[in-house]
Formats: sequence, structure tokens, C-alpha cells
Amino acid sequence: MIIGGGRWSLLDSLYMTVITLSTVGYGEVVDISTNPAARIFTVIFIFLCLGTIAFAVTSITSFIIEGELTNILGRRRMEKEISKLKDHYIVCGSDETALTIIQELILTKRSFVVIEPLQEKIEKLSVLGNILFVHGDPTEDNVLIQAGIEKAKGILLSLPTDEANLFVMQGASILISES
Repeated sequence: MIIGGGRWSLLDSLYMTVITLSTVGYGEVVDISTNPAARIFTVIFIFLCLGTIAFAVTSITSFIIEGELTNILGRRRMEKEISKLKDHYIVCGSDETALTIIQELILTKRSFVVIEPLQEKIEKLSVLGNILFVHGDPTEDNVLIQAGIEKAKGILLSLPTDEANLFVMQGASILISES
């Protein structure tokens, strides 16, 4: 409307913008062949719009290809599986001792959830198979709740310090007594 000097209606201006943005290009409602400023504006506008569309498509594609969508969906599926568990074990940590415990639980076909704060260690555990895990600090109550502490049969602690193990045990016993 501004470029047309007030000669174009709001509807005409909106229509021209939409056909330009959508790259449909039905045809111009208003003849801009005699208005160089409108033509320059339209060229710049088209390039900016195409750039924006290209950026959006690239971002969405990389989001999907890089696995972010897969990670989000996988995480939700895992949370659902964990919420269905009952009489399972919770393994806190993934050091050598915890690894032995995890291997034994897999061998005896017992359900369990691993709580591990380091993503690299979780990725190393995935070599053992489809392991349910919660990425977080086991000393936090909400992480224990996410792992299903209220319905768990037991908790196996293999954290780096005795203090951390005692702290988790105390928090777990409080959460269990409250449920």
C-alpha cells in the first residue's frame, strides 16, 4: 500500500503479498511495470521470502536427519515403558560394579532401569541391548520418581562416593514411605 502511494487497496496489497510468498504467481492485480520502486521492492521481497523458506526447510530437515525427532520420540517411548514397570530394579550409576549388575539383570531377564547423569556412559550401555534409562542425577527425587521408585522391587547403588549412595538411599526410603 505504501509503495503504491495509496492507490492500492489493502486487499490488493495482501493478495500480491500472498501470491509472492507462496510462489504461486497467478499474476499481478496491480500493474507495477511503470513503478520502478515497486518492482525493486518485489524483487528484494521475493529473495527474502525464498531465503526464509529455504532456511525453514533446511532447519526442519536437519532436525529430523540429525535424530532430534527420533531422540524425542524414543525418550517418550522409554518413559512410557518405565511407567509400566512394576517390581523392577533401579541401578544408580554405570561403573564397573554397576555394569556387572546390569549384565546379571539382563542374563536373568529381570526388568530394570539405569539412572546415569553422564550421556556418554548411557551411550556405552546401549551396546548391551535395549536398556531403559533415566538421564539424570539419582540424588534428585524427581529422577527417582521418573525411574519408578514407588513400584520398584529394589535399588542398587553404585555411585562414586558412599555419601552419594547414602543420600540416594535416604531419599528413596522417604519417597517409598510417602507412596
